[in-house]
Amino acid sequence: MLNFSRSCFAQARPARPFDRSRAVCWKSLVVSQACCTHRLINSRRPKAYVLRTAARSWSALLELARRALAQKLRETPILSTPTTFKEFLQLHLGRLDHEVFAVMFLDMQQQLIDMEVPFRGTLTQTAVYPREIVKRSMERNAATVVLAHNHSSGNVQPSKADEAITRKIEEALRLIDVRVFDHVIVAPGAADSMAEMGIL
Repeated sequence: MLNFSRSCFAQARPARPFDRSRAVCWKSLVVSQACCTHRLINSRRPKAYVLRTAARSWSALLELARRALAQKLRETPILSTPTTFKEFLQLHLGRLDHEVFAVMFLDMQQQLIDMEVPFRGTLTQTAVYPREIVKRSMERNAATVVLAHNHSSGNVQPSKADEAITRKIEEALRLIDVRVFDHVIVAPGAADSMAEMGIL
């Protein structure tokens, strides 16, 4: 199965320049990888080998998905791909067991410049400093940002503290004419948007 997985990834890894026909194949690879993992689990291989091999294969598959979605966001305005940037954030943040705060930096065309995770915290909280987001936005010449953080509890409803820090970041970025497009809260299998809730 490991050989099969490697051959799949070798064929599907985005080329340079980026090949659009390969960018979407990660979705079908998920199905193939699930079948391979199922067969491996039901084989007579040692349990440690099964777990190690499956973990490596799924990790490679997730990385391929992240790259494909990042490339799409670099080529397409975020307003026309609202589902894509949520999927992108879920792949990066959704299964972490501690809280982090991420920032997607967008250009004048609302295409992705970069994404960073400037703040990492404990199981339940993260300290966030608006001035650091201002600094990094200026370094990247960003016109717009998307804020995101994860709730390891699985609850994607924003807390009062989430709303308060969003307002502080908005006020700080307004001084340099950078817009907060959205603040997305991510959990395993779910993501919710403050903009869609009417909070932003």
